Formats: sequence, C-alpha cells, structure tokens
Amino acid sequence: MLQRQCVFRNELLKYGANYGRSNCVAACRLRSVMALCECVPFYMPTAGATASSKSITTCNLQHIACLSKYKIKWSTVITDIVQIPGLEKEMEESLYCPECLPSCSASKYQITASNLPLVRSRRDGFSVTAGIDNVADVAVVRIFFGQPETWMYKQNVAYYWFEIFSNFGGMFGIMAGMSLITLMEVVYFVGRQLVLVFATRSWSAGALRSRKPNLELLQ
Repeated sequence: MLQRQCVFRNELLKYGANYGRSNCVAACRLRSVMALCECVPFYMPTAGATASSKSITTCNLQHIACLSKYKIKWSTVITDIVQIPGLEKEMEESLYCPECLPSCSASKYQITASNLPLVRSRRDGFSVTAGIDNVADVAVVRIFFGQPETWMYKQNVAYYWFEIFSNFGGMFGIMAGMSLITLMEVVYFVGRQLVLVFATRSWSAGALRSRKPNLELLQ
C-alpha cells in the first residue's frame, strides 16, 4: 500500500464498508480536534473516529477560540512530509494523516491525446532536439491537466453576526410575524411610554412642591 501510494476499497475497513479518502480524512481531522480542543463539532460524524468509551463533548461557544486557532491546520491535509524550500512552516502547520492515501479506483481521468511529427530545429538556443542528430527514434511526451484550477469549498465553524441576525429575523418573521420595522415600532412605543411616565412623575413632584409653601401661608 505504501509502495503503490493508494488504497483499494477492501482495505482499511475501519472507515466503513468501502474505503474512501474523505472518510479517512474526516476521522483523522476529528481525532486532531478532540486532541487539541477536547470536543467534537456538531457537524462531524463520531462513529468509528475513536475507540474510547468516554463521553464526547460537543463544541460550544467556549471552544470557538480553540477551533479558530487551528482552523487552517485542519483545512490542509498531507499524507507525506516532503521538504520543500520555502514551505517548511506550511508543512508543520498542516494536518498529517499518513494512512489517508487516495483510493486506487476512485480517481478517473478523461484522456485526450494528440501527436505531431518531431522535426529537428536549426534555431539557436533551447530546443528539445538540441544535440540529437537523428530524431526518427525520439519521442517527446508532455502530460498536463486540461484545467489548471479547480473549486475549493470551505465551511466555517462559527456564525458571523449578520448570519445570526438573519436567522433570528427569519424565526421571528415565521413564528411571530415580526419584522425589523415592527421591532423598531415596539422599541419606540415602549420608550415613549417610559418617557411619559417619568415626565408625569416629575411634573407631579414639582406641583406638590409648589403647593406646600401656599398651604403654609394659608395656615
């Protein structure tokens, strides 16, 4: 398995009936989360991730700081440590999962081939036929991906403030028929009533103070 650098579906069955690299990476990431933050995010599957029988703590607001600290580490998974100049820090901060090799039967590529006759070039400078007198028995093979980029999906653990605000607004709108304008009107009318109550009490207290001297003069 280490020599061919891939895993067949009937190997490493501890990650399910059929091996899948995504299941292996999820289990490896889960073990790292439990070791570093001592909790499990609610969206992560816990089956088969740990052999321990102790109870598992679901991550809450107290664990957000820890989850945010190692978020970049869990988003980058490597299966082999390679010394690349300039990427030493990235290799140290990545999640190391040596057994999560790609599946031997999962990766399929659509191949398109084209060929051209190889003609010796007489130009000065770099040439693939430089130093070759007879190009009849020479072939140049170039292998490359058809698309140089791909999509990357990212999932954040914590909610942003506008997402929480939107969720509360949706719940209030569905259950109570409330909206932002309704909430502002409620705040306005409650504040208005409080101001009127305090103003009435202040006016009553001032009126009582002004009546006391008049009563003393009459007596």
